[in-house]
Amino acid sequence: MARTTQEIQQKIIDAVQADPVLSTRLTSTSSASIWRLWSNIVAAVISTAESIMESFQATIQTIVDNNRIGTGAWYVEMAKQFQWSDQVQYYLVVDPATGKIGYNIINADDRIITQASFTEVVDGNGARTVLIKVAAGMPGNLQPLNGEQYDDFENYMRQIKIAGVRMQIVNLAADMLELDCNVYYDPAYNNDLLVDAIKIALDRYTTGVKYGGVIYKNAVIDAIQSVPGVSDVYINSLVGIQGANRTEITRAYTTYAGYFNLKKTDRFPKITLIAEQ
Repeated sequence: MARTTQEIQQKIIDAVQADPVLSTRLTSTSSASIWRLWSNIVAAVISTAESIMESFQATIQTIVDNNRIGTGAWYVEMAKQFQWSDQVQYYLVVDPATGKIGYNIINADDRIITQASFTEVVDGNGARTVLIKVAAGMPGNLQPLNGEQYDDFENYMRQIKIAGVRMQIVNLAADMLELDCNVYYDPAYNNDLLVDAIKIALDRYTTGVKYGGVIYKNAVIDAIQSVPGVSDVYINSLVGIQGANRTEITRAYTTYAGYFNLKKTDRFPKITLIAEQ
């Protein structure tokens, strides 16, 4: 926010009074004194310049905001603005003033997509395809859109996308992270409590990974080693699973769905405790 003339003039006066030379020569406190009149003039010029720059910046920002169409951030934003309801019929309209496309009725409560990511892939022939991954629900309880929701969302994205752009929408159940590890620990810690703490740390890691992000093997190790009592971790097996696809994670794994859950069965996660000698 641009400063007022009074604020700037006071800064000038403070600087003069703090100067060991000027403070002994410009001693008048009268607002009609020459030096105070000049400080007011300079302050007014600076304040006006700041106001002009602020207005110019706002104008530029408006132009930028209205011309983000087609960027990755724009696709993510538009995906999250998708509205769905089995009670209300929504349809898209174009704002004649801004040229932006949006719904005839805005209802944030019906924005069911909470997570979205954008990726552009290039095939061997150089053709580009935009991948939009989406999920509903909250972190820790994400889920894919149901059939009707997906059909409506796909139609919505086809309407708003840039003409000629090839698009693929990814709407999958969570990838599963299958873990088998040896955990070396201080025997002074209770085994059952330690395993529970490790599982909590793994759940925290799972929900903490950015949507559309990557699972790093070393990050899983770090999550386990963050538990008090754990001295070392050896991963016997770390597998990313999506449907019938199983990928052994040697360093990093990009989820198919954009999000993942820790596989929890009678066998997994398999945590073998080994007491340090």
